[in-house]
Amino acid sequence: MRDGLSVGYTKVGDEQHDGRQFLSNVSELYSITVAQSAAPKSLDGRDAKTIPHPTDSHPPLSTRLAALGQNVIGIGSGALNVTPNPLLKSS
Repeated sequence: MRDGLSVGYTKVGDEQHDGRQFLSNVSELYSITVAQSAAPKSLDGRDAKTIPHPTDSHPPLSTRLAALGQNVIGIGSGALNVTPNPLLKSS
């Protein structure tokens, strides 16, 4: 981000964008990045990964999903729906 602001532009793939405009809303940039990465392959092995931390006692995602009677394949489409319609209201 710092480099994009200092040179005045940032590149995404083959596209070049004005640095100040492109980086002015970091939340939106994060949202776009997540949406571009949301693909079934991004879930591969995700349920088996653990993050070592001295105070983290969370079991792997696979264990937590199993306790709910679910698995990554079963929740995949919902997990990959990262751009829901903001006009739809949940009940």
